[in-house]
Amino acid sequence: MDIPKHTHVCIIGAGPVGLTLANELQRYNVPFEIFERRTERTIDSKAFAIHARSLEAFRRMSVADALMARGIAVPGMSANAGKRQIIGGDLSLIASEFPYVLSIPQADTEAVLLDHLLDQHKDLHWGHTLQDVEHTADLVKLTLTDSQGELKSLSCRWLVGCDGAHSRVRRLLNVDWQGDDYDFEFLVADGCIDWDGNNTKGHTFLDPQGYVMLFPLPNGRHRLVMNIGVDEYTQEQLSETLINDLLQQRKLNNIRFHSPFWLSKSRGRRRLASQFKDGRILLAGDAAHVHSPLGGQGLNTGIQDAYQLAWRLAVLKNHESAEHSLLNDYSTERHKVAQEVLENTDKLTRLFTTRSPLKRAARNWLMPTISKRQSFARNLAATASGIGITLNNSRSIIGTRLAYGELQQIQTDKILIPNNVFALNGFELVLLIPEDFSAENYEAKLCASNIHFNKLAAKNSNFSGVSIVCSKAALSSVSQWPEYLRERQFCDVEGGFISHYTNANPYYLIVRPDGYIAAAGSVVKSADVLQELCHHCYLTPTKLNPLEPATQAANIPAQSLVEA
Repeated sequence: MDIPKHTHVCIIGAGPVGLTLANELQRYNVPFEIFERRTERTIDSKAFAIHARSLEAFRRMSVADALMARGIAVPGMSANAGKRQIIGGDLSLIASEFPYVLSIPQADTEAVLLDHLLDQHKDLHWGHTLQDVEHTADLVKLTLTDSQGELKSLSCRWLVGCDGAHSRVRRLLNVDWQGDDYDFEFLVADGCIDWDGNNTKGHTFLDPQGYVMLFPLPNGRHRLVMNIGVDEYTQEQLSETLINDLLQQRKLNNIRFHSPFWLSKSRGRRRLASQFKDGRILLAGDAAHVHSPLGGQGLNTGIQDAYQLAWRLAVLKNHESAEHSLLNDYSTERHKVAQEVLENTDKLTRLFTTRSPLKRAARNWLMPTISKRQSFARNLAATASGIGITLNNSRSIIGTRLAYGELQQIQTDKILIPNNVFALNGFELVLLIPEDFSAENYEAKLCASNIHFNKLAAKNSNFSGVSIVCSKAALSSVSQWPEYLRERQFCDVEGGFISHYTNANPYYLIVRPDGYIAAAGSVVKSADVLQELCHHCYLTPTKLNPLEPATQAANIPAQSLVEA
């Protein structure tokens, strides 16, 4: 396949992170090329856990069903010391469409994402290795070699390194790779086990000799992860016999491992790039952060990097400068999230691998009591699943994901989930109406009418429109709103979605294209809400079109979109 001379975005690396970014750019009609140094698809298991927040993103991308068809839902994972459970990780506690972790080998995840990309008539360049980058204020020039060793070159406006922990992009940028290595290695074995325990959930067994993690995989297989000494065994020594010997040493004689499918080992690392953006070059996934594999957070954090970067590049499709708050915020937000994930996985790793008899005794005595607390269990599930991640340090709802709930579309009676409805193709204004009649209800209706008659969504590709969510009490009055406002009306029948944000006055949410809240507040004056909308959605205030009959019938006065 020929390489163009120029494109908008170049992606280096076609693992799950690069493929997530490619699929989203294709959905937003942003020109791009994606390059992978491998010459064919992977067959290795590698990362295997997809958490709820990533599945929510994949639902918005229309690939969740294909992934679930290849994986299995695992409801949680416990940690045990001897015969005592010290942590019970129950993922059914999370408020999500996906109250579990999806166990699916990385090879299958990549296959689903690649097939989805091919279905959209977009291919990738196999067997291409990045050699050099020339970075200017206006563009990025790349030099690559193909599988035959032939030099290829092209330029782009944005380059994204999704090329793993040994990222060539990061090294060419000379970005500081902060952190260190653990003083042990992780041994990973995929195969079958004979065991009379619970095979439907994950288990970690803690022993002074080291820990053993068991996690179910599709097709009746399991993954085993153990900590071993650095260079204690060579890759060639990894075998079924060695795994069973280690299980016996760690007092797990009732588990027998057999029929190995994949055996590997790697040094435990905790590293973070000092920055995720340098001019027109950005980093995502393992190229930007590497974590302990405990908790299965690395892959999911990378998927979220790509998902949150794609819509920003789409909004800036026609932006000339290399600097913009959207991309600077990407670097800041994702660096913060990656740092938190690194700290959390590091704490978990040290908790499980401590060699101190005193620390082990304290862990085994204190953790069972702490983990029984409902608040601890919920926080643990929210952290592990990714739904508890916030994008700023404030205690407000800004930077949180859309709350989970079930909404009934008024026109069709369909039951829909907010994550699967709002801001799928751009920013969206969501108006919440909790009470039947109030002066603020009129302001909310005025705001929605202004947006409609100004044709704001039609004029701005990064704004998808306005939706109204009402309570059962307000259903009768909202149903009488003008015809042109009825298409995106929903009823919060159970009341949980609205009550998450407000109990009395009408409220507004400005939802980003990644499903996070950009701005929120009570509806007092429609002009104030519209001002916030224009600011956060990068819209240009304009004058309303002349009044139409429907506007007069609704008693909506003519005024500018944003009043002085």
